[in-house]
Amino acid sequence: EPVVMEAAAALPPRTDVLLAHALDDRSVRPSDLDRWVALIPSARAELVETGGHQMLIKSGFSVLVDWVQDVVS
Repeated sequence: EPVVMEAAAALPPRTDVLLAHALDDRSVRPSDLDRWVALIPSARAELVETGGHQMLIKSGFSVLVDWVQDVVS
């Protein structure tokens, strides 16, 4: 994880990044989202109520699709 965090911190300032997390994820704490947001200030953070650790799959990637549409428009 330290290598990934270093790489995230080194991203160019205007890099489009989506950080998505489900509150009912039992594998990753919601507070971890704050840590990533601090490392990547340009990121868009999406916190959703349900979906668990596989929130994107369970939601049909809706959070990701919405984000991509916003980025390209």
